Amino acid sequence: MNHNPPKLSIVVPVYKVERFLPRCMDSLLRQTFQDFEIILVDDESPDDSAQMCDRYAALDERIKVIHKKNAGLGMARNSGMEIAQGEYIAFPDSDDYLEPETYEVAYRAAKEVEADALYYEFNTSDYPGFHSIVYPSGVYAGKEALEKVMLDMIGSEPEWDSDVKFQLSACKVIYKLDVIKKNRLQFVSERELISEDLVWNLDFLKHAACIRTIPNRFYHYCLNEASLSHTVSSDRSQRIKDFYRYVEKRISDFTDKEAFKQRLVRTRLFQVRSEIESVISDTDKDFQAKRQALKAIVSNSETVRMLKEYPWQRMRLRYRVLYFLARWKAYALILWLGALKKRS
Repeated sequence: MNHNPPKLSIVVPVYKVERFLPRCMDSLLRQTFQDFEIILVDDESPDDSAQMCDRYAALDERIKVIHKKNAGLGMARNSGMEIAQGEYIAFPDSDDYLEPETYEVAYRAAKEVEADALYYEFNTSDYPGFHSIVYPSGVYAGKEALEKVMLDMIGSEPEWDSDVKFQLSACKVIYKLDVIKKNRLQFVSERELISEDLVWNLDFLKHAACIRTIPNRFYHYCLNEASLSHTVSSDRSQRIKDFYRYVEKRISDFTDKEAFKQRLVRTRLFQVRSEIESVISDTDKDFQAKRQALKAIVSNSETVRMLKEYPWQRMRLRYRVLYFLARWKAYALILWLGALKKRS
């Protein structure tokens, strides 16, 4: 029996994943890198997931199980971190899976430069229509370089085609556990804030000295509406507002505050656009109901201010048209163009 601390702790939150957990665990147990511990955190799952966790633990001494009261994804990860002993730590979701060489390549690449975190990429082969952004490979060290990465995590410049430059998730990273424990870092609850992974990474990178990104598409993200990352509170609008206030506080000591604010507004406008598109595609609402819903979104004082101050005129044409119509509250035209787009 090996009593030395493992090189990697793998924390897997578990909730209503009895269909997916075997695939996830199979991908972890078949890793070419075997110096790890797996911490399964049962978040009071109502299906057979909890019993499955116990069965896995009985078969392999490297697997530990925590059974806890339901509190969501972020809190489950925190529970796993509390008992983790690895040099690095990873947070795959229990309904996803990884390529066999993921942790061998990630650990070796991190150790080559003593990186505090190593980021790899999504593998979208299960969803051919899903567009995945690959961040430039590199080693980023020092305040200036890390702030550039954080800028790209928050959002993109007005001229950029995509709203994001860094497709972010805590699932496709290994983090140095010592940095987390020394600075008492914890995940916030996704029931309180949206984009909890962005908040986590901003908090982590403020304490990191060096990170590395590699282009390998190792992480298979799979859609599961019952998972912890999808079971959130219904008050989405309030969680969005709270999230942006939270992030604004986090960037208060960054060098180029104006650049961070502009990137953050780009992401906020993306949320506005998503809400507008959701209204357009809602088949349960008639024209008048959709018009009222659009009015509520566009007439919001924060949206009005953003559309007035943000340089959306520098964005790509398809974004400019929508934001121009929203700026001048042309609700009927927005709905008409949305209907045309659906037919095309």
